[in-house]
Amino acid sequence: MVNKGKCYKCRSFLRYYTRGRIQFNITKYGWCGTKLCTVEGQSCCCEFKQRIRSKGSRLTLRLYLSGLLTEISAIKLLLEEEMDENL
Repeated sequence: MVNKGKCYKCRSFLRYYTRGRIQFNITKYGWCGTKLCTVEGQSCCCEFKQRIRSKGSRLTLRLYLSGLLTEISAIKLLLEEEMDENL
């Protein structure tokens, strides 16, 4: 069985971006690390390998950011109390 899938879902596909005024804009093309050439994201390939996305790293990042926000709010409260005492 031949494994065919869209290039944009392949782990060897790296999307090209163009620089916009505010952010980078996505293009239809990218670099294929298997074929070593530029390909369209919607094209199919028989050397397709599914890209693996781990949700664990996203969860870890969310927990880390949540901890940082908690620390920042505690510091903010301390600074507000100190300012109230000085007035």
